[in-house]
Amino acid sequence: MLEVNATEFKTQFGRFLDLARDEFVHIRRSGKPAAVMLSDEDFEYYQALEDAFLGVQAELALKRGDFVDEVEAMRIINERLNAGK
Repeated sequence: MLEVNATEFKTQFGRFLDLARDEFVHIRRSGKPAAVMLSDEDFEYYQALEDAFLGVQAELALKRGDFVDEVEAMRIINERLNAGK
């Protein structure tokens, strides 16, 4: 994984866009992790992996009879989304 500060990333965006095809570009702002640039191929892979994982979790929950109604599901989803902010 390549590390770059935000200023350098901004001034050399095209270069890092090319590099992201082959490796993750870890962007830091004020010395702290800010973002990661990755290829579309890698992004699609991780999206598919997440979808597969969530599908397996859903199947297991159904087998256990461990599920909630739509209102409770939305409450949990919103709670988890807001926890990251």
